[in-house]
Amino acid sequence: MKHIYYSIIMLFIFFVSCQDENQYPDANYPTIVNDLSESKLNELYNLLYNINLYNCTILDNQGRLIQYLNDDLCDLNDSIPATYSEQEILLYTKTLVAQNKALFGVNDTSEMQALSIIANNGTRYENYFTADSIIAPPYWTVTFDRQKIDDLDIIGTELKFTIDAKGIKGASGKWYSNVYIPLTDAVKESDAQKSLYETQLNYNRTTFTPLENSTWFEANKIIFPVYQSGQLKFHVCWALHPENWEVIVDTQDGQIIAAVNIDAL
Repeated sequence: MKHIYYSIIMLFIFFVSCQDENQYPDANYPTIVNDLSESKLNELYNLLYNINLYNCTILDNQGRLIQYLNDDLCDLNDSIPATYSEQEILLYTKTLVAQNKALFGVNDTSEMQALSIIANNGTRYENYFTADSIIAPPYWTVTFDRQKIDDLDIIGTELKFTIDAKGIKGASGKWYSNVYIPLTDAVKESDAQKSLYETQLNYNRTTFTPLENSTWFEANKIIFPVYQSGQLKFHVCWALHPENWEVIVDTQDGQIIAAVNIDAL
């Protein structure tokens, strides 16, 4: 399954309460992060102001950064070329993250792996400077891959930065510490798959009922955060792929966290 699918599912589920959770076999599971207090959010907004991200970035109740570059208040400079090398862009962003752990949650910036650096017109950095385009664009957007814990991706944790000629102007995303992963899976991958047999899945007016002889693509194990009632809960899940669907199933109680018809996105 492509990288984008998890992100789309994450956007759908992050603000939607899932069904009531069952009693998990491990008392330490799932990791729960409560909404931040008003005073803590104000502290983070002060940090945003001090590093000049305030006009183009807001925070949700969990302290996750969200860019809003098209807002009238965002003073993104689109008239001066942003003449940075690829190395400079990565250095500037990683330095900002290292100096502001309270905002970004990253303990070690060496774990940040760049996925792409893209110009404002959508062209990747490595393809931008051609014979027909020798002048740098007004701004770049650099995206880093998801946070990993024990080699498991935490969905929705991509860090993204926008940088113009005067520096970094907007940021989005956040990493998390101390996410607990149970030592064993109470629900094995094969059992999770079997639990979907003859279960009707629904998404955006489409339905599908997986069967044993359905086409099952390779599964992945991931960490899937769900926002519910002022809390962010980190579920360790199987991402199962029957036919053209993606189904997220908790490894501890077999609960279906999300189901998406890829063709209906």
